[in-house]
Amino acid sequence: MNSIKIEDLYTQVENILSEKFTGVMIECCTLCLQSQNHVSPVNFGAFEHTKNLLRETLLVEWTTEITTKIVASYKDENRATDHAAMCIALLLASKLTGFDDIETSEKGDGVDFWFSKSDSFDFVARLEVSGIRRESATNTVKQRLKFKLEQVKQSDDSNVPAFISIIEFSKPEALYLLK
Repeated sequence: MNSIKIEDLYTQVENILSEKFTGVMIECCTLCLQSQNHVSPVNFGAFEHTKNLLRETLLVEWTTEITTKIVASYKDENRATDHAAMCIALLLASKLTGFDDIETSEKGDGVDFWFSKSDSFDFVARLEVSGIRRESATNTVKQRLKFKLEQVKQSDDSNVPAFISIIEFSKPEALYLLK
């Protein structure tokens, strides 16, 4: 079983993304998991999809404690859930893709991140991330996947593979798909 520790995102992206941005993702991830009554460690199931790269249960651990300041900082549930999903998706990125450099995208790219290899200045892949705090009849992983498959077409002219990661926190489950 693959195992990841949320706080390991600091070392995974320390030379790439700012420490404060990384901290936001970590705090949001811990907040989302605990808001769904999960305690560390928790098993993330792999979402079943024919092209899904993640096919096994993932053990997710954390040590970050949720304080009243953290709760007060992330009242916007949608934004917090998006940052939480980015945390899990980026932790999985190196395990599943092998790419070691990450850059955030610009608005309109149709993706959240671009990947490159440390020995190259060219982008070699892109990643779109989506988070769902708790699935509902009108907001499911399958529905979100259809939308995200369309969204990444905005950057298809880049001619690099697109990865889509959708993280659902109540079950919890993770989808990591190569389009």
